[in-house]
Amino acid sequence: MPVSIVRKLCAAAVVFGTAGTAFTLLSSTSANADPSATVWDRLRSCESSGNYQSVDSNVAHFGAYQFDQSTWDSVGGQGRPDKATATEQDYRALYLYRMRGWQPWQCADSSHLNLQNDASAATGRAPSFPESARVHTDGKPSPGSPTPVVQVSKPTPVASAPPVHPAPPVRPAPLPPPPATAALTPQKAPVPPVPDRPPVSHLPPSPLADIIPPAGSDTLVEPTLPIVTLSYGTCSPVLANWQIQMNSYGYGFAGDGCYDADTSSAAHQLQYANGISRTDTIGPYTLAAAYLGRAPR
Repeated sequence: MPVSIVRKLCAAAVVFGTAGTAFTLLSSTSANADPSATVWDRLRSCESSGNYQSVDSNVAHFGAYQFDQSTWDSVGGQGRPDKATATEQDYRALYLYRMRGWQPWQCADSSHLNLQNDASAATGRAPSFPESARVHTDGKPSPGSPTPVVQVSKPTPVASAPPVHPAPPVRPAPLPPPPATAALTPQKAPVPPVPDRPPVSHLPPSPLADIIPPAGSDTLVEPTLPIVTLSYGTCSPVLANWQIQMNSYGYGFAGDGCYDADTSSAAHQLQYANGISRTDTIGPYTLAAAYLGRAPR
């Protein structure tokens, strides 16, 4: 595929997929506020009596914040929540709050603690470990929970190369003049025939409509790009906008921005309709096709 086409599709994915709240995801500015350590203490006391190794009687909710496994996985947790350190559980709890506010916790509702969202709720901005340390009343992780240490390898010294002296410039020999009587006739490159494409009746004229391949052809192979390549189990405002756009084709997404089984099925149907190779990720082609491609059904 020509490079210019790839650039157009990737640009379209960024424009349409990152509209609105997506800029919050890319911002590096600190949140205006997070719940205080006192509020987090109250939540842990209600959910698990503050026990980071807590497991409920149904073996369905784990740790100090009573994560279920799918929610823990959606914010990047590894293994079972109650097996993670307190530092890790604090971090994932703040991450979930910034994705969805107090909504996931039963103890936060009006019949229990009646907690209210603040400016950082549901912003989609991942916290740092120093920010999550403030989840505790003393501003530090609980005892026995060391902050992860990143090992940085020392660079191998590279021997300096000997100086290179540039060679003297070589002047090209002048070209002989063309014969005075020669007639120069411009040659036109042959234009290849354009194959017939099925009509795109549901779309207005689009600069990308003429490059959509036949349905099911798997012609477009998704490139893997940061920010516009979304994987199963992640939550993102980019995906929330995509889900809302897919509702115009008859889907019933709530627009929570989380990549689940229903989202995966809709993505596969959209990929098939627009000649995109089937993948378990949603990349720039699949994002753009929701706005500029053929209807998935």
